[in-house]
Amino acid sequence: MAYLIYCVFRTPEYLDLEFPPGVHDQPVILVSCNGHSAAISTATRSELAIDLPIILSYGRVIESLHRDRTVIPIRFGCAVDEKEDVIRFLTNRHNQHEVLLRELFDCVEMGVRILIPDPTESVPQSAIHDHGAPARFTPSDIMRAHPVAPGRAFLVARKVHYEREGRLTEEITTVFQDLRKALEGLFTKCKQEWPTSAVLTSPDRSLLISFYFLVPRKSLDLFCQTFQHIYSTESTKILLSGPWPPYNFVLDDCLENPAQLLSPKREKTAQ
Repeated sequence: MAYLIYCVFRTPEYLDLEFPPGVHDQPVILVSCNGHSAAISTATRSELAIDLPIILSYGRVIESLHRDRTVIPIRFGCAVDEKEDVIRFLTNRHNQHEVLLRELFDCVEMGVRILIPDPTESVPQSAIHDHGAPARFTPSDIMRAHPVAPGRAFLVARKVHYEREGRLTEEITTVFQDLRKALEGLFTKCKQEWPTSAVLTSPDRSLLISFYFLVPRKSLDLFCQTFQHIYSTESTKILLSGPWPPYNFVLDDCLENPAQLLSPKREKTAQ
């Protein structure tokens, strides 16, 4: 038997909260220590495999608490063997959690996804031989165009690769800066998620870029209205989602590794 941890938040004045069923319909309970509480439920280790229905039920518990309080979502699968270990976890990470709860106070996460054409889309093979022209072709195109000179083809391919990365970075950075400027004053933090190689090789050669904004609840309506007003006439495909718990704004080591769950945070020192 294990205890699965969903999220951490400040201990409420009244502990008789209502929760949706947890993973595998197990009841969710609170464990509290030093002003912080963790929502937990029982589970066996074999029941913690990643599965869509399980992840959805896990998320529902976090979202139900997030509706009227500030929470720190914990990575799915973080579990301890004894209920006393939850107390140790809250004690060891108290200062870290307190700082994060202040940063996230009364905020929600809003996601923006933008689908833009790949600025490095391939050109006909005839253009590959003109190395003086701007490169808009893939390294594999080059290798096929130079079957008898693999060494030279490799060097040209690497040059194209880095030029391509540079154009991608410039394009994404510009989009991100424009988005931040348009929504200035309506969020406290923001971050971007770079497209993966799988997205870059999609059939339509488009890039799916994700941006995340930490928005105070009091600014949420204006954030959504401003976004809709600015981007309603854009031809680019743009999707706004949320509000969500602040999954993308918790510190990396708050998305606990089960093996390190009970370890106190160690400050990094210069070598």
